[in-house]
Amino acid sequence: MKINNHLLKINIAIGLILWLTVLNKSFAQRPQIEEVTIIGSYTPHISDANKILRNPMLKDTSIVLKPIEYQIISRPLHLSFPLYTIDAQKVQAESDVKYLKNYLRLGMGSLINPYADVYAHIPQSKRTSFGIHYRHHSAQADIKDYGESSFSDNLAEIYGKTVGKTLAWSGGINYQRNMLHWYGFNPLKYSLPENSDTSITKQIYTRLRGSIGLKKNTSNHDPFYYDSRLDALWMEDKYGTSELNLSYFGNFQYTNSILSAKSNDKIGIALEANFWNNQWDLYADDRTGLISFHPYFSTQIDEYELYAGLNTSIIVDSGDTKVYVFPELRGGLTIIKDILKAYVGIKGDITRNNLNQFSTTNPFISTYVPFNFRKNSLEFYGGLSSNLGRYIGLNASISTSNFTNQAFFINDTSVPLYNQFTAIYDSGSVLKVNAEISFHKQENIIFNLGINYSSYSLENQLKPWHIPEFMVYANGRFVFGKKFIFKPIIYFQSKTYAKIFENQNGTWIEPEPYEIDPFFDLSVGFEYRISPQFSAFADFNNITGGNYQRWYNYPVHGFNVMAGITYSF
Repeated sequence: MKINNHLLKINIAIGLILWLTVLNKSFAQRPQIEEVTIIGSYTPHISDANKILRNPMLKDTSIVLKPIEYQIISRPLHLSFPLYTIDAQKVQAESDVKYLKNYLRLGMGSLINPYADVYAHIPQSKRTSFGIHYRHHSAQADIKDYGESSFSDNLAEIYGKTVGKTLAWSGGINYQRNMLHWYGFNPLKYSLPENSDTSITKQIYTRLRGSIGLKKNTSNHDPFYYDSRLDALWMEDKYGTSELNLSYFGNFQYTNSILSAKSNDKIGIALEANFWNNQWDLYADDRTGLISFHPYFSTQIDEYELYAGLNTSIIVDSGDTKVYVFPELRGGLTIIKDILKAYVGIKGDITRNNLNQFSTTNPFISTYVPFNFRKNSLEFYGGLSSNLGRYIGLNASISTSNFTNQAFFINDTSVPLYNQFTAIYDSGSVLKVNAEISFHKQENIIFNLGINYSSYSLENQLKPWHIPEFMVYANGRFVFGKKFIFKPIIYFQSKTYAKIFENQNGTWIEPEPYEIDPFFDLSVGFEYRISPQFSAFADFNNITGGNYQRWYNYPVHGFNVMAGITYSF
């Protein structure tokens, strides 16, 4: 250890001597001296730089990555699930629902008016049905200070329907016989002719109707659809006046997606054809025809609906042919989905008054009534429809139109007893407002309330004879405790006017229009279900109306009651 320490000291001493020798030589060098002689003046300046006119460009080298290749190594996982035996749930056996196919309603009223209504339905299968229906209602009671007012209504019909894979057929035969009396006269003021009885005031309408229809079942995969129906009606009254009406209706439609993306576009044509043959004992036969073509296009895009078409009507009357063309435009807007919808439109059409229509509206018409074509030149309309929740529905509409040959009923002065009506025609315009609200909650509560308003402006007549300005109606069906059923019916009609004449010394004079009083009619019905098949009912009719008049000098029967039973089997 001592020898090593001496060697370390000797090495340090030698290194120090060498370092001092080198340092001494460096500081011992002499400085270099140079002389510079300047001749003349010198102005320093900076020369112009040459500007590079090229933009710098960065040369970037793209790096191409090698595509990543990967694969999934499938390693099946073997699991085993033990199986357990589960006992079947014990459910109590339920019998199939038994639908009642037949219905019988029998009653008798205070007016000595028997009533019977019978339905018998025979479903052959799920695709075929067949049934018959018969109804009778008559009354023998009279009205004080008026002629005999007994009546009798009878209806018998057979109907059927069969549904195939692509087509559905339907058809039926209907027979009606309606007997009534022209009782609108005072026997003390207008006496019957000698050697006559009340049979001269009797009128009988007989109707025989047949129909057959063919419809294609709707399918989401088939864009073609058609519906057609052929009807035939023959009717005759007691005095030889008859009417034959043959009619056809057809609608052919093709669904596509020209404008809408959901195949809501429909292109089609509707056809209507009617032929009438009217015969009288004293007048020549009248044969007329009306043919209408309705090409149309309709679409629905989101909340918008559009219908555009033309109505071309051709009238063939006594060898004279007339052609009328009317526009048919309608637009709809869904304001609140499934709740509120608005619509507006314009249309025009031609219709013909006929014996069946007149005798149904006013059964006290004369056997000789002139018929004409009614022209609805241009009608503007609009409305709202709404579903306020699950149970409440609301519909309201307003329209204004110009018309030609509107029929109004007035008393026929050619009849000795002045107790029948004929038709008088006039032109003008009419404003109509309709509103209806309904409430439906299954079968327990059903209620409807509506109001109709019409305002006429006529060219020749002073008033729209026998047409009220206001009508309000309401009806309902309320079930309490599944046993008791309450059915109210309310009807209000404002005053109307009648065009009457007075015979002064063999000359008919027209006084001021006769004002027929307004009336309010309340009727209620009660029904008690003794069993699901059997029940008893009682109807109280015209509780508040009294002997009001719907037609001039034709008061209705006052308060009356009918009671009876119903049976389903």
